Amino acid sequence: MKRKNVELRNQNAIILLICAFAKIIKEYILPITVIAAILLCAGFGFWCIVFMMLGGQF
Repeated sequence: MKRKNVELRNQNAIILLICAFAKIIKEYILPITVIAAILLCAGFGFWCIVFMMLGGQF
């Protein structure tokens, strides 16, 4: 019985660890990725406009 309790505690610890990683990814990494993607698109669009204003052709 004692061994079964230890196994359950280990499983619970692993589940809590996975939940913690999911929360970190959701709250910190995902917003940074979205902001970086927006800035990348905005930067690309800006340079396209500058290139076209200078008379360049794609």
